[in-house]
Amino acid sequence: MTTRPHLVTRAALPLLLAALALGAAACSDDEPGADPTETVTVTVPAPTGSTSQPPSEAPTDDPTASESGSADPGAGPATYDDALALFDAAVREPRDLTRFETEAGTYCLLDSDAEIGCELPSGGIPDPDYCGSDGASQNVGRITFDPTGQADPLPVCNSDTIREPDAPVVEVGAVAASSATGIECLVEDAGVTCLDRTRSQGFFLGPDSYRVLTGS
Repeated sequence: MTTRPHLVTRAALPLLLAALALGAAACSDDEPGADPTETVTVTVPAPTGSTSQPPSEAPTDDPTASESGSADPGAGPATYDDALALFDAAVREPRDLTRFETEAGTYCLLDSDAEIGCELPSGGIPDPDYCGSDGASQNVGRITFDPTGQADPLPVCNSDTIREPDAPVVEVGAVAASSATGIECLVEDAGVTCLDRTRSQGFFLGPDSYRVLTGS
């Protein structure tokens, strides 16, 4: 019996090719060399015997700790020695004056038969504990040296004034001094510091604070 070859019609040829392609893909997936990709998670244990140390903090400056005892530059000198250091650091030669006024309006008398000291331009520094409630003013507006030199400089709760017009102006950073009395005053942005070195005493007077300074 004679076997006739099977004839593939042109219409069936694309179907045959598609079937062969699917068979080849299936065979390639089953090959041993095609290993599927796996994700492996490895957990590394922490070393035994070690402890976690917190990060050290940078040291901060303690504003209350002061080896020299100097005051905040914005509040004037805290002690008589601090005031001396300020005068010693001044680079300008003192001006020989009997009185002066600062650019901020503080008025100072360095040589006078009445009072020697400084006075704020207006208002004063509220201090009811010192001034009391019955006086003419509850604000300290002036500080004067004791004329006898037997007492410390005196804060005054004043309602009057020692001010006279046309006083020479002393700028910030300059020193005014009286050759007759020895009183010298340094003008700063914070206020005026005046010293009597022969008696180791002085004061600081600013718009918001004042301080009596005495040496040992």
